[in-house]
Amino acid sequence: DILTDPQAVFHLIKGLPLYYVDLYEDKNVSIGVFLLNKSGKIPLHDHPRMTGVIKCIEGSIKVSSYTSVEQAKEDGITLATPHGDVIMSRVDRPKNAHTHFAKYS
Repeated sequence: DILTDPQAVFHLIKGLPLYYVDLYEDKNVSIGVFLLNKSGKIPLHDHPRMTGVIKCIEGSIKVSSYTSVEQAKEDGITLATPHGDVIMSRVDRPKNAHTHFAKYS
C-alpha cells in the first residue's frame, strides 16, 4: 500500500513524527521507507562504507548534506564541507551526498 498509495499509511501513524517500514533485508542490502509528517526529522547521520539512496515518494523533503574532511576528534567534533540544502519531491532522482539530515518540507 505504501508504494501504490503513500497517503494510505498516514492514517495508521497519525501523531507520530517519524515511522520506519522495513521492506527487505539480507546480508547485502537493506531497503526501507521512512514516513515523516510535518514535525518529523531524521537526525544528522552517516553511512560509512555504504551506498545510500534517498527517494521522495510523496510530498517533499529538505535534505542537508555534508562530506567529512577529517576524522572525529576526541571531543566528537568532525569538520565537514556543507553541500547546501536540496528540496526533493517525487519527481527528483537521488543525488551524491554522504552525511545528511532530512525533514519534511
